[in-house]
Amino acid sequence: MKAKSYMKMALATFLTATTLLSNASEPKEDKPIKSDMKELKEVDGIKLKELTYQLKVDATPEQVWDVLAKYGNVASFHTIVAESSSIGGSGNEVTMGCERSCTIYDGKRRIDIKERVTEIEEGKYYRYEVYEWVNFPLKKMFVGFGVKKDEDGNTILYQVQNYRLKPSFLTGLMKGKLQKQQREALIVCKHYIETGEENPDLEKLLKMEKYKDV
Repeated sequence: MKAKSYMKMALATFLTATTLLSNASEPKEDKPIKSDMKELKEVDGIKLKELTYQLKVDATPEQVWDVLAKYGNVASFHTIVAESSSIGGSGNEVTMGCERSCTIYDGKRRIDIKERVTEIEEGKYYRYEVYEWVNFPLKKMFVGFGVKKDEDGNTILYQVQNYRLKPSFLTGLMKGKLQKQQREALIVCKHYIETGEENPDLEKLLKMEKYKDV
């Protein structure tokens, strides 16, 4: 019985990995970034890989932060998040320790996650830990969103992911897919900040000329 159970678990892991990798794009170089967040190379004895992405936004840092701070009800404007809600007595505004649950879809696969803010500097950035998940091969993940000015005075919206997948070999193999998701998440935020349009069609949005080279 134990052997059969092990084989079922191994098969399920293989099928999940195959499905996720079938949608993965080739990894590309990270865009240069100087994050204000502390480095997360290892947590609870787990070594983490880091991915970053950034975009210029035609808005003030204060305007960008106002959008980033919409933590609990992110699904009200972010088309990638199908459902979201504050949990554990948290409000919608981002604060230290606040929690939310989110549902996203990878094709037809439903992924449910719960997240808790672990680091924040008001007006600049926050980072949350994905502490519970269904249908995604995580071992540990932290995601941070931030806003800053670059040397030329441009407003920069950025994201930092620190993660390890399970089994470990997926950590490197899925880099391209995860960075593609970073880019898409930031484009949706940028579009909402600049236009006010909520939940745009993602496929149409990504085909817009202004987003092809970002």
